[in-house]
Amino acid sequence: MAVNAFDILFVITAILANLCVSAIYVSDRHNSMNFIRKFGITFLSLGLPMIAVLIGYTITGYDWWIYVLLSYTIVFFIVQLLLDYILKIQFRENTVQHVVYIIFFYIFQAGMIIIAFNINDTCGYAVSISFWILLAALIYLLIGKGKNRNLQNKTL
Repeated sequence: MAVNAFDILFVITAILANLCVSAIYVSDRHNSMNFIRKFGITFLSLGLPMIAVLIGYTITGYDWWIYVLLSYTIVFFIVQLLLDYILKIQFRENTVQHVVYIIFFYIFQAGMIIIAFNINDTCGYAVSISFWILLAALIYLLIGKGKNRNLQNKTL
């Protein structure tokens, strides 16, 4: 199947979503709540093009499992909006809730990569590379938090 405008919109949106999460991780490492909020809102706004992609895919006709994965992606954006901006639940502080969220997040990531590879290999690799950038930013965040924890422990 030839790449269409909705495929391109999906790939660009998936890459931007991963880069926004990467920027959130780097901003968190530097305790920049202003940037975390801006990138968070930008991330959530990417749910709108995903809805457009779902509508476009429905019109052009795709396999059922693409609809399932794309619907899951949209649900993830909605849940993220509810948890962080509407209900303002501090789920990251509760280990069980955070683990459930992490599983939810990586299923979201896997879905985007699978859909991108379904478009073609180039799109799949592009989204995968943006995911690896996200993982590098996560490692950068976690290493920074570990250093901060070590510094705090030394001052006690």
